[in-house]
Amino acid sequence: MRRRFAGRPALPKTVRNMAWLSADSVIRMALGVVVGAWMARYLGVDQYGQFNYALSFVALITPIAAAGLNGITVREIIRSPDSADQIIGTSFAIQIVAAATTLLLALIAITVVRPHDDLAKALVLILSLAMFFRSTDTIKYWFESRVEAKYVVLVENSALFISAAGRIGLMLAGASLIWFAVIVMVEAIIVSTGLLLTYRRMGGDFGRWRMSLEQARWLLSESWPQLVSSLAVIVYMRIDQLMLGEMLGNAAVGIFSAAVRISEIWYFIPVAIVSSLFPALLEAKKTDEALYLSKLQHLHDVMALLGVSVAILVTFSANWIIWLLFGPQYHESATVLAIHTWGAVFVFLSLASGRWFLAENLQIYAVYRTLCGVVVNIALNLYCIPRYGPIGAAFATLFSQAASCMFFNIVNRRTRPVFTMQMRALFANRLVLDLARQARR
Repeated sequence: MRRRFAGRPALPKTVRNMAWLSADSVIRMALGVVVGAWMARYLGVDQYGQFNYALSFVALITPIAAAGLNGITVREIIRSPDSADQIIGTSFAIQIVAAATTLLLALIAITVVRPHDDLAKALVLILSLAMFFRSTDTIKYWFESRVEAKYVVLVENSALFISAAGRIGLMLAGASLIWFAVIVMVEAIIVSTGLLLTYRRMGGDFGRWRMSLEQARWLLSESWPQLVSSLAVIVYMRIDQLMLGEMLGNAAVGIFSAAVRISEIWYFIPVAIVSSLFPALLEAKKTDEALYLSKLQHLHDVMALLGVSVAILVTFSANWIIWLLFGPQYHESATVLAIHTWGAVFVFLSLASGRWFLAENLQIYAVYRTLCGVVVNIALNLYCIPRYGPIGAAFATLFSQAASCMFFNIVNRRTRPVFTMQMRALFANRLVLDLARQARR
């Protein structure tokens, strides 16, 4: 370890940042599984399905509130640190306007889709307000650019513990479904307040923030492909639950949601790794293209190994996991989980290749490949859900993730290099061979 750290002063900071992000996600995973499973048992399949229908409905338009600025803002701060206050101020202003627009769109859309479902309207309104308070996520970009995730982790975990305690209190008190949405909004308010206070405490000064129309045009011109891509990703990850709700009812959404909750908890691993290594990849690209490509290939190797490992582990323990956490009323979720979890292989690889698209300024191709996934997913859902229910939705998600995250990259010559990296990662076992060689030494 000393040899690896020698002459690489940024590496310890990156490792510490990754550790903080991983710790944050492990805590979220543990609380989310325990409290979420308790909540699923408490509400029952039908009400749990209705709650997740509302969550998915809001999630479909949440990327509009973020305006695709996450990776772009971090990149611009790293490139122009002297302009950080203007970049952050402009990004914050854009997100405030985008969040207000999204809130209005959500209310209009749920009124059109479910005109006589007052509970669905109330749930969407409250969850949309929670999304509005997330506009302060701009401050997270500042911490991410400085590779200082621990401050964000402390704030978000404090809010998470309060939220978890609130949900437990609601279940013990026998509260109705609407109060669980209120807790989501309260958590968002706590996170927003905590980020603002932490930013101020770490030397940030809101008085130096500046809104620039020219900067806004530049950021939006760069971020719109990321926005469209994020929207498309959310669509093919959440449209299943909306289509299940409309075709088969809330109970089918409940069965599917229980499986997805377990399948997707592992996604924190690649997010933490990729978020921490992205600044180092950008620095390597500036100085040494060969080193940059080597680091990128190694990142894909890690993602492939992790994705396959998670898929195998969950597949063989799916029945036991569902029975232990959700109880016999969710027994159908086990088969859904065993299928859906294999999407992790492609999602993990996609998170690595997504940073390549960003570093190479090829965001438009990220949009195209994600739109491909949306088309495949919706088409397969229309065929599979009426015939096979939640199991059909799981197959639709898996095949659409494979099409979008990997196989689309072979279509265009500019994206084939990353397809080659993905194939090498899946079939060359480079990481395993490297570990074996190091072990022999």
